[in-house]
Amino acid sequence: MNDVAKRTCQGCSAEITAEQIAQRQAGLIQGVLLCPKCVAEKRRRAAQQAQAARPPAAPVDEADIAISLIDDDEMPTSESRVIRSFASKSTLGGAHHDDKLKRPLGGPRDAASRVRTFHAKLTEAGLANMDEQINEWLDTHPDIYIKTVTSSIGIFEAKTKEPHLFLCLFH
Repeated sequence: MNDVAKRTCQGCSAEITAEQIAQRQAGLIQGVLLCPKCVAEKRRRAAQQAQAARPPAAPVDEADIAISLIDDDEMPTSESRVIRSFASKSTLGGAHHDDKLKRPLGGPRDAASRVRTFHAKLTEAGLANMDEQINEWLDTHPDIYIKTVTSSIGIFEAKTKEPHLFLCLFH
């Protein structure tokens, strides 16, 4: 590791090694670079929150809370410690701009006037992530009534060609 790409925890300013990142002891959690100590604390708090939301018979394993590896190109520098959210790029075409649409939202008995598309890799983690995105989107838009949902499976071409599930929610 060279001095230009020094990695420091955005929680406690501890130094982070490439080995810690490779072993998934440290990494990006919700867009924030954290050291092993802060990762463990974040996992513990997330497990407690998840446990509080579950019935008593369903324990939460802290190892189930994901952290991601990062490339050197994505590594924040000490000059720019900006917390980035990737949630706006989670659907087709990047961020959706509902505020630019002219047609009003319909009520529960009206016909659909808009559509929102979600997609995910055909893996358990990918589908769970898509569920989370859809639920968050619905939570932030309580005025939306889903009228129809269509689904299809196809090849999504990005850096690689992978099979994806596409869901179109007509609202």
